[in-house]
Amino acid sequence: MTEQAPLPPRMSLWQRSSLWATVAVTLCLIVMAAHVMRVGGGLTALVGFGETHPSALWEDPRVPRGTVVQRGEVGYDGQSYFILSLRPFAEESPVPIPRRQRILYPFLAWLISFGRPEVAAVSLALVNLIAIALGTALLALWMRERALSPAWSVLGVASAGSLLSCQYLCPDALLVALLVAAVWSIDRRQWPLAAIALAAACLTKESALAAWLAVAVGVLVARPGGGAFLTLFAPVPWLLWVLALHQQTGEWVVSWSLTQTQPMPGSGWFWALTEPLRDPSTLRVSIGPCMLALLLAVGLILAVRSRGGPRQMIAGMALLWGIAGLLWIDAIWGHIVAIARNMAPLTLFTVMLAAPRGRLARWFVALLALMVMAMVLARAMALGSVPEIFLTP
Repeated sequence: MTEQAPLPPRMSLWQRSSLWATVAVTLCLIVMAAHVMRVGGGLTALVGFGETHPSALWEDPRVPRGTVVQRGEVGYDGQSYFILSLRPFAEESPVPIPRRQRILYPFLAWLISFGRPEVAAVSLALVNLIAIALGTALLALWMRERALSPAWSVLGVASAGSLLSCQYLCPDALLVALLVAAVWSIDRRQWPLAAIALAAACLTKESALAAWLAVAVGVLVARPGGGAFLTLFAPVPWLLWVLALHQQTGEWVVSWSLTQTQPMPGSGWFWALTEPLRDPSTLRVSIGPCMLALLLAVGLILAVRSRGGPRQMIAGMALLWGIAGLLWIDAIWGHIVAIARNMAPLTLFTVMLAAPRGRLARWFVALLALMVMAMVLARAMALGSVPEIFLTP
């Protein structure tokens, strides 16, 4: 009787997955360093304070001395999360309500920094790096269990959108990591963990409701049992937080995009796609619809081929996310950075569907590579000039 070879220790799988997590984190550190070197002034350049922001967040007395402010610019979302990370549950805040509902990201940064302004930027960056590392490692394990290359995990988690969220201190990297955790839990039928991951994703960014809706439909149709109904209650913490904000401010705004949507959804498609023919400098505007259309087409083909189990649920997540972008093209995909960030979950879901080897997967990789090159070109055109900055006194 021949002896059976011993099974590899469980830790070896985590160690191998940590290699890809290291690759992903290294990519994030590179884009962070590149942005700081480009703008100048230190690590607070990642925050994106803008001099002309309607709420003048940079004038908050808690903002530390020497913080980078872009002169004559509105700035970027990181400035809102910076202020929120100082006092995430303050009844009065200069941060707009649509940003305040995304509470989990600044709350985690507050836990790391203990609310100290001098390390708030570091804590926000650290949350993103941890999310990238854990999400990549988890997805690498998920791929290995299916005898697939774990290299797909880098493409799925450290996508252009997540990289940009590290560069601008936004919650998208955390959102993607939580969606990986949700799929991981669903795959193992660990429904309480799946519900927690989805609840956390909704508190990170309200667009996670699209992924939750796909899960809810899958649960109601398939009825897998074993406590799967718990996932139906995942949005409850987010709803309670929105109600609390309404109690404090009297406002009901639940989504930044909903306040900017055109009367007829999708009416900007033809204009965005044909604008480069009229003005080559507007290529950065049309690249979003092209990338979204290509990714959604691949996702649709793969969704048709999916048969039951978590793959069918992933397909539903991808399709609902893509449909939302198609309907509100001007509200969601009008800016090159927003294009990449909002597309990050769609990239993740499509990678998880396309990972099996074959001709379709090779076409998928070619399309993603084309999109990345187009995004780099478009972003270079959009951010060709280095912003003038000054430092807070």
